[in-house]
Amino acid sequence: MNGHYGVMVFVISNSLSSLPFLFFIAFVSGSIIYLMVQLHHGFEHYIYFVLLLFVELACADSLMMAVASVCPSFLVGILIGSGIQVCQYATTSRPF
Repeated sequence: MNGHYGVMVFVISNSLSSLPFLFFIAFVSGSIIYLMVQLHHGFEHYIYFVLLLFVELACADSLMMAVASVCPSFLVGILIGSGIQVCQYATTSRPF
């Protein structure tokens, strides 16, 4: 960063600018998975599956952006972000 903008502005703008790409990833991979596994038939179930996948990707991306803005080292940021995600998934009462 060259000092023209703060860390919070960078994190928010990077998270917002990645949303279309995350939706594309969720749509493509969700379509492949949904049709391969032959989940429930119906357009509503398919849309719910793709939107759920999109929200999961957006949350993971935003979390990693927030961790990366705090950690000075790339490897330490990956370790801390992975640890936070493992703690989140380990404490859920109903896994997928």
